[in-house]
Amino acid sequence: RAFNRIGWFLSGGINRRNHGKCAVIDGKTAYIGGVNVGDEYVGKTERFGVWKDGGVRFHGGAVDGVIEAFFSAYNFRRGKKESPEPYYNRKAAPAEGEFLNAFFSAPTGEESHLAEVYKTAIYNAKKSVTISTPYLIPDDGVTNALISAAERGVEVRVVIPAVPDKRAVYEVSLVFAEKLKAHGIAVLRYAAGFIHCKNTVIDGEYLLSGSGNMDYRSLYLHYEIGLFARCRRLAEAAEKDI
Repeated sequence: RAFNRIGWFLSGGINRRNHGKCAVIDGKTAYIGGVNVGDEYVGKTERFGVWKDGGVRFHGGAVDGVIEAFFSAYNFRRGKKESPEPYYNRKAAPAEGEFLNAFFSAPTGEESHLAEVYKTAIYNAKKSVTISTPYLIPDDGVTNALISAAERGVEVRVVIPAVPDKRAVYEVSLVFAEKLKAHGIAVLRYAAGFIHCKNTVIDGEYLLSGSGNMDYRSLYLHYEIGLFARCRRLAEAAEKDI
């Protein structure tokens, strides 16, 4: 079904876009990340140089969070809601000392889960924050979290594209990049083309991954699906990729 179909009357709801990307197989395996269904996402076409993307596959009880996220969007403005209950798995615990939680962020007037996860993760960083994002237009809260981390000695590194997909948006990203660089944050550009991965690694141990960009629209206007995990193996793989 179409999400938030446009009718004769336009309102603020037109900005409510389903930007989440997910797939759940048999209620047991979930995929989330930046990858849409399109030729450029699998390298069959080249529009903005090399298109670099990524995501996470995982199993177990956290898959239920992705199912809940899917039905939140599926039932949006739908008279008769469909329950996600029959699709839940509720099995398999992570290894001791690790956790993996899926979440979704919905623009329904409540607090943005995505913005809060970003801020909480960055404010709690002790050694390093490593980020890849296609757009670098954070709100004041996330901007202040990044600057605060850098000023207390945390190594903060951000990778953005060198080839823009939207020129005007890219120019705004470059303005924010200069602002962050003035506070000791390293902002690097992916020289081969467009980087569409949305990954944040904290202290080489925590990973925030999913569909959400580090920009205002993702933080407050879109439906987004994310994953927050304490898993050194996952975090190290994502950090190496960045």
